[in-house]
This record gives sequence, C-alpha cells and structure tokens, in this order.
Amino acid sequence: MASKGQQTGMRAVHLVAAELVGQGFIVSPTSRNAFGADLLITNESCSRAFSVQVKANSRPASFWLLGEK
Repeated sequence: MASKGQQTGMRAVHLVAAELVGQGFIVSPTSRNAFGADLLITNESCSRAFSVQVKANSRPASFWLLGEK
C-alpha cells in the first residue's frame, strides 16, 4: 500500500495532467520511479515537447519550490 506522501504526490500529478489536458495539451504520466520527469507533454501538433516534475505537499505552503532547471 502506498504511503500518504506517495498518494499526495500521485494525486498532484494527475491533477496537473488533467489541467494541462483541459488546456489542449497531450499529457502522459511517467512511471513512479522515472528520473526527473513526472509528466511528458506535447502540444496538439507534436511540434514542441516538455517534461514536467510535479512537487506536492499535503499542507498549504506560502512559497514555490523552484530550482535552477
């Protein structure tokens, strides 16, 4: 059984994926142990591709976690 933290993380990944699909992107979640990317995203014409790493916290935060990349 997945821990509460894992469940929170996967919930966040699916919520972000749903929002991006609603914006017109094609989205594919990666496996849970994939390095660096939680979502692989492309536009409708497949001319641009993106990888997104989703960070989640079960408690509200007043800041954004951003790295150099």
